[in-house]
Amino acid sequence: MKTIEQHLIELENTELEHPHPHKIIFTGNAGQYFVLGNLPMDLGSLRITLQFHPVGEVKVHTTKIDLYNTNQISKLSCYLLENNLVITKTILEADIIKLAELLQNYREEQIVEVTKVAAPHPLDRKAEKSAITSLKSKHLLKNIDKQLTDLGCVGGDNSRLLAFLISISYKTDYPLHGIVNSTSGAGKSHLINTIAKCIPSNEVISLTRVTSKSLYHYKKDDLIGKLILIQDFEGLDVESQYAFRELQSAGKISTSITRKDIWGEMNSGIKTVYAHFSSLSASTKEIYTDNLSRSVIIKIDESLEQTKNIIHYQNSLLEGKEDTNSQQKAKESLCNMIRVLEKYQVVNPYATKINLPIEAKMLRRLNQHFQYFVLLMTWLHQYQRKANEKGHLI
Repeated sequence: MKTIEQHLIELENTELEHPHPHKIIFTGNAGQYFVLGNLPMDLGSLRITLQFHPVGEVKVHTTKIDLYNTNQISKLSCYLLENNLVITKTILEADIIKLAELLQNYREEQIVEVTKVAAPHPLDRKAEKSAITSLKSKHLLKNIDKQLTDLGCVGGDNSRLLAFLISISYKTDYPLHGIVNSTSGAGKSHLINTIAKCIPSNEVISLTRVTSKSLYHYKKDDLIGKLILIQDFEGLDVESQYAFRELQSAGKISTSITRKDIWGEMNSGIKTVYAHFSSLSASTKEIYTDNLSRSVIIKIDESLEQTKNIIHYQNSLLEGKEDTNSQQKAKESLCNMIRVLEKYQVVNPYATKINLPIEAKMLRRLNQHFQYFVLLMTWLHQYQRKANEKGHLI
């Protein structure tokens, strides 16, 4: 009679079959095993719904079993042996051991796939050198504006450049937030989505709808170093707007939760989500004061002339007159520039000489936004600025 080890050697090259996302098939020496539904992602158990089709039998036997629980496996073995459904306990145990091993490996692959961050490939030397050369240009802002125009942000207004500068501020110590405000159909979504194409994709979070509790359930650092797009700011309810404002201002939100300790006792605890991000939101309505004070309001040019510019561009694109290669080059160029920008602290020796009009609304936050924008501009021109003895850009 063969030992379990010998049966396992026979099963060495056996693999799982996946005919359906919620069905896994394993063929062992005692019969076929069908695992139904989703595998538990808790690595402390391997509880599955198992269908067993013994060799030479017509009937399929279904049970729920934890493959990490030896008592449950033993009971299943006894039941199958009593009903003459397996030849020996040794064959069945070898099948179960092999099935558990394959399911473990498959589950770990799935967990890695789900948690894997799609980081962009490292820049080659040529692309990096080109990006740095662009950042050294004395016409840097004009060149960026031209590339945004190539991407389809047409017209004579400066909203596209302002939106771009706000969006990349997540890479600095001075993140800014923008709300693009206009009537419906004026091009808000087009603007923010075009800007997002220029940002490394793994650093962009685009949200169409935000539920009241969802912001509290992000993992600890999910919102660090990101550009967040809110496609429709009116889609945020009162509670989610409050949480979003706290993330903008305080850089974190905390919630009191109940959880089990290591002894199984229920205790209160605090879950904190940390954040450091810039944001662009689209809105058609008048902005609520608390949201207004935290953001730069970007107005879309809705003039007849701008409408003509947009229609001309749309028609030219459909006629094939617009160079799609130049669009791709502009997107890659802007993305590469963002990737080579290093994080620096910035000092402004003229900061105390800035005095905004005292009658300006919400002056305290307005002053901070203005000062942050000056620091942002210095940071963007980091290849053209000197540093002090502490390594801070001036």
